[in-house]
Amino acid sequence: MADVKEKNDFKQVKEELLFNKLKQLDQNAEIGLPTGFMDLDAITQGLKKSELIVIGSRPSMGKTSLLLNIASFVSKKHKNVVFFSLDMTSERIIERLLSLNSLVKQNNIMASALSAKDWDNLYIAIQELSDSNMLINDSCISVNEIYEKSRALESKSKVDLILIDDFQLMFLDEKLENRHQELSKILRILKKLAKEINCPIIITSQVSRNVEIRADHRPILQDLKESGALEEYADTVIFLYMDEYYYPDCTEKPNIMELIIAKNKTGRTGIIELKFLKKYSKITNVFKEE
Repeated sequence: MADVKEKNDFKQVKEELLFNKLKQLDQNAEIGLPTGFMDLDAITQGLKKSELIVIGSRPSMGKTSLLLNIASFVSKKHKNVVFFSLDMTSERIIERLLSLNSLVKQNNIMASALSAKDWDNLYIAIQELSDSNMLINDSCISVNEIYEKSRALESKSKVDLILIDDFQLMFLDEKLENRHQELSKILRILKKLAKEINCPIIITSQVSRNVEIRADHRPILQDLKESGALEEYADTVIFLYMDEYYYPDCTEKPNIMELIIAKNKTGRTGIIELKFLKKYSKITNVFKEE
């Protein structure tokens, strides 16, 4: 085994390595970044390093809002968060961040229809966000560009979390035979990036229209749109579902967003509920009465 010891990319299972792991477990070391959503963290054990996490749903279910709520929470814990927006401009992202942190309606911010109380709440939110560590990029569409920019940021300061909204809008710098091959290679590059930077990457994805024709509209893994590779490469897959989207006049769960953990490589699956205040892009924990 002498030759193996000389290679930096090998770790030999020895007493020291095993005892260091036991020490971590004994100290209840935090496994992943907390999202701010207790029930979600209880199932996933947080956002773990080097993992690729997919959040999927039909349009208007709150994918971007969930990303922004997680990004806001993590960045306020003095972690370095990078948000790549392929769908919205940075201006719209900032408006939504201000809304969810101030509880001033997003439409009022966009229209500059603000009361004195709104201004007070916005000033507080601006101060909180200014003290956080979040970068927003709305110019990258190529996954190669996202890879290079992320590596460049990591070389200057540790990157703790990368979020990309949304996966279907990404492309490669090279031309492949079909879109399926292109998306598969994009996922391999993102998985490679997560391992090299050693941080979690969350991407959003549309799901297919098949959910619309079923009696139960909750997405399943087979509904991941355009690329079966999503299920293969993702460590965690979370689907979003809102009952009031399909039954606005008779839902028994108004403002409730279901998070369906359909795949979890390191733990169990399940469904949790969060409260979604859409006019603020704000998502909160649901505290159930005993």
